[in-house]
Amino acid sequence: KVAGNDEISSLAQELDYLRCALKEQIEEERKSYQANRELIRAVSHDLRTPLTSIIGYIGWVKEQPELDVEIRQKYLDIAYRKAQHLERLTNELFGFVKLEHREMSLHMGTLDLEQLLEQLLDECYPSFEKFGLQPQFLCREDGVLMEGDGNLLARLFDNLLNNAIKYGKDGKMIRVELEK
Repeated sequence: KVAGNDEISSLAQELDYLRCALKEQIEEERKSYQANRELIRAVSHDLRTPLTSIIGYIGWVKEQPELDVEIRQKYLDIAYRKAQHLERLTNELFGFVKLEHREMSLHMGTLDLEQLLEQLLDECYPSFEKFGLQPQFLCREDGVLMEGDGNLLARLFDNLLNNAIKYGKDGKMIRVELEK
């Protein structure tokens, strides 16, 4: 504790304030470092999974010279889809890095969220059918307009819908509600 009301006491109070601020900043940097390590670990896993599949499918096809043309094409198509998925993940990673470093340019415009969500739900229809899911879309108003980057918002909502499909297969309904 600092006691007194002279120059030395004032200097001691200032040093104590700086010590506390430095301690806080060090703690924030430690948390940021931990978050970055977790992100790198998660991204490495997400990238490794499709890459392992691609290598496996192509390697297997390569080692089967007598393979039927249809079967060869089937596995090459799977590898191609996995490569496209890997490309999307890589693009998302670079987008995240650009956003974090404030290098990403936003393409702002007026968009109708109701229309965007209806379109994304329509695009997910094959997955809903495949997993026996029933989509439900509730919008309390006609046309919910907002300013934003349509492509980034579409990616955001597409990720949410794909996660709902992936992790909500046990439920039978995916409900999307939109309200101002």
